[in-house]
Amino acid sequence: MAEALGRSRSVLPAGMAVVLYGLGAEVIFQELSGVLLGTLSISFLFLVPFVLGILTVALAPAAYKESWLYAFFAPWVVCTALGLLVYLLAMELWICVVMGLPLLFVMSSLGGVLVTWLYRRKLGRSRERDTPVRDTTLLGLLLLLPLAAMPLEAALPLPIQARAVQTQVIVRADPQTVWDHFVAVPPIQPDEGPFAWFRVLGLPDPIEARLSAPQAGAMRHARYSNGLQVVEPVQVWEPYRRYRFDVELDMDSLPSPLWRAVESRHLDVQTVEYRIEPQPDGTLALHLDSTYRLATPLNSYAGRWIDFLLRDFQMYILQVVKARAEQAV
Repeated sequence: MAEALGRSRSVLPAGMAVVLYGLGAEVIFQELSGVLLGTLSISFLFLVPFVLGILTVALAPAAYKESWLYAFFAPWVVCTALGLLVYLLAMELWICVVMGLPLLFVMSSLGGVLVTWLYRRKLGRSRERDTPVRDTTLLGLLLLLPLAAMPLEAALPLPIQARAVQTQVIVRADPQTVWDHFVAVPPIQPDEGPFAWFRVLGLPDPIEARLSAPQAGAMRHARYSNGLQVVEPVQVWEPYRRYRFDVELDMDSLPSPLWRAVESRHLDVQTVEYRIEPQPDGTLALHLDSTYRLATPLNSYAGRWIDFLLRDFQMYILQVVKARAEQAV
């Protein structure tokens, strides 16, 4: 019992050292984000957690190095601690931490399993309980691997992908009533909004939307709970049928520098469109569609998250409009 307790205690300093390495990598990648890809890069999201996994097992007591379970899951603890620390230090938005953790878990487990595999091979040959990474030069090179790969990755062009998200609800109201409830949106009360995942993940609530004039060329102004304001030039105005506007963030209204990542060279929400479609049974299908441009090294992965969040956000808005329109009839 005492031996097991001693091993557990010896894991804690090693784990803290690994977290500090991850935190240092976060700081360096953040500082270089203006000229390179920063934390939104394969170098950070794949190579840093791979090294975290290697270190987590390589610095563990010998008995733990043999355990496949430890090799697979212990790096998850380190990555979770790093994610929480980065969020608490306001180095990343909560949604960025949540999106990044699955990748960190997978890559850190691969690093940990690699070390255990090497260690068990060594035991099979010599039965000597030494660290699997005996060459400190090699270990040093591994620590520097993410930084060495970053400029090489930055030299490659980013893939650009255009994506669209479509949602709809059925509303039991007439076209004019429905139209009047989404062209401009009076302040949404706290008890009006249904459950939404985007709120759980730390994104701001929509508060209201005002329209300067009922016509194409007018300006729509949307306001959010964190102070963010969005300017939305109206491009299409077909009363009781279709309403489309562009999306431009008011950069001066962003609550912190972290929110500048919302609209950047990586993510650009371009258009939003409402459409009213009469149904044979007398109801209306109210559509809310959006388009955006994505430019990241991981468009397929990031796009699935953004699609999910946009769809969730759009359904939230549609449910508010539906409830208000049906109540007004």
